[in-house]
Amino acid sequence: MLNRKEGKIKKLLKGLLVFLFVFGLCACSNKQTGNTVEPVMSVSEFENIGISDMALPDQEGFNNISYAIINKNIAEVNFSYAQREYIHLASKDVANFKDILGIESESLSVSEFDVESMVFTINYYTEGFTGAWLKDGVNHVLFGKGLTGDDYNTFGNILTELNGIRIIVDDRVKVPDMKGWRVEAAEKWLTENNFVNVDIEHEYSDTVAENYVISNNIVGLAHPSDSIKVVISLGKKGPSEGDIIYVPDTMINWSEEKFVKALSELGMKAVKGSTTYFCTVVDKGNIFNYSDGNFPYGSSIKYHVSAGPYIFDSSDYDNITPDQAKAVADAYNNRNAHISISFYEEVTEKYPAGRTFDCTSGGNANNTIIACSVAKRNDKVNVPNYVGQSNPCGMGHASCQIGDLNYTVHYVIDGNTIGLVTAQNPSSGQVNKGTTIDLTVSEGGYYAHSLSSGYYNMFVDADPKITAENLQNAPEAFGHFTNVSVEYLNNDTATDFTDGGIARIYTWNNSGYWEDIKDGYYPADTAIRIQIYDTIFKYVNF
Repeated sequence: MLNRKEGKIKKLLKGLLVFLFVFGLCACSNKQTGNTVEPVMSVSEFENIGISDMALPDQEGFNNISYAIINKNIAEVNFSYAQREYIHLASKDVANFKDILGIESESLSVSEFDVESMVFTINYYTEGFTGAWLKDGVNHVLFGKGLTGDDYNTFGNILTELNGIRIIVDDRVKVPDMKGWRVEAAEKWLTENNFVNVDIEHEYSDTVAENYVISNNIVGLAHPSDSIKVVISLGKKGPSEGDIIYVPDTMINWSEEKFVKALSELGMKAVKGSTTYFCTVVDKGNIFNYSDGNFPYGSSIKYHVSAGPYIFDSSDYDNITPDQAKAVADAYNNRNAHISISFYEEVTEKYPAGRTFDCTSGGNANNTIIACSVAKRNDKVNVPNYVGQSNPCGMGHASCQIGDLNYTVHYVIDGNTIGLVTAQNPSSGQVNKGTTIDLTVSEGGYYAHSLSSGYYNMFVDADPKITAENLQNAPEAFGHFTNVSVEYLNNDTATDFTDGGIARIYTWNNSGYWEDIKDGYYPADTAIRIQIYDTIFKYVNF
């Protein structure tokens, strides 16, 4: 048949096809470095690449036959015929020739085999013939090494034999073990390899995560029309209503998200407590504590998260009372802070008395020691001594406040200068602010009246008649004075006065003579003379 086309073929020799030229150049070099060649014992081993038979025609002339698989996807048969060496390559994917041919797969274009239109050419560099064709989904290349024009018909005969007689294509697909594949990857592979009878089942699994393949019933060669079952994991079987669920105690320091998810998978409800607890071994925001043990399915599990290690902040304790500061520390201790707090007084005007300030911390995160100053005033003041000085409160005042001290005034008639402080208790030293100091203040001496002060009428009307004794005891008169003399006058000399009436009262002045007494306070030893009209009395000193 090829002989009849000899003229046509020769016309095509000058129009070399790129892919045939490359095939002719490379087909005999499949054992070069970079290509993995795996010798096989028989053609049955080609099944792994989807070709069940590449046996040579059963006739004389085919000698020295060997089989191999190149790069695990190209079947190769080497043989000699009529003292010439031939190589037959086959693969189900034209791209598989890429590595050994050194070309991009898209540059290789072959047609379905038709002996009338089959094209092959002579490669003048290797002195050989190359032919390429596609049959039943398998791409083929035949290379005859060292052939000349005289071998043309022989090459054509071999091509006819190989394509028309003994090439058997296996269209089965090698199905991989999909265990551990994500469901999307398994579906994609099955779709791309034209498996249409796929049965997807779901099962719980303790070892395979949800949405991953547990198993597929066919592993190895299978026809796309075969029924294949793929089992997908539902994950671990969850608990159900009525179950008693064990909540383990191993989730301390888990992230809150992970903990809540774990409880949900157990069929429990996570309820977050409002308190965060200080902790040096549990990271901030992680689980500090929770209820563990056996609970009915669906129970609420309360948990608290860690606030991390306690960090001292002086503003928590400043400018409050010690009791309030202690309450702050107690509140933190209730959150596992481990705080001890102490106070000591310090004089300052910066804060109100009794308020905390300058709080500092020591110790460590497991035992924080806080010390706070408590403001106090200098409550001690020196007592001024007013003895011998004028009444600081002013005459007539029973009490007063001067500076940080209070004073009470006790008035006495003692013959001293009026308003003079004669005694003080306490008189010196330091006392607390607000202390009351007692002052003794002289009213100047004893009070004496002149005639114009009313003693005249009082003594005129006195009953019994005025005597030295009752004059001595007369109220607000002269009973306190120690140097009083009474002069009795004959009332005939002063007819305006009746018996017993006081005529005049004198006092001895510093100029050395008697003068009429005036209303006022006088020392007890003041010399006083009282003249009385009454002839029945004698001159008396008392």
